[in-house]
Amino acid sequence: MSQEFNEMEHLERQIIKRYNELLKTLLEEGDMDTLERVITDDAYREELMSMHTGKLIKEHEL
Repeated sequence: MSQEFNEMEHLERQIIKRYNELLKTLLEEGDMDTLERVITDDAYREELMSMHTGKLIKEHEL
């Protein structure tokens, strides 16, 4: 059970880290409209996080 908890905790941390990276990217790009939408629109946030995570994975593989 402890291992399951650790895996869930790790997964939660990764999700939070990716979300923060997405917000940071939008802020650095000055895209306030998209930033506001990510914060307020759950479906849009999920879509953008998925795209952003894919981009990070591709960059890491290169």
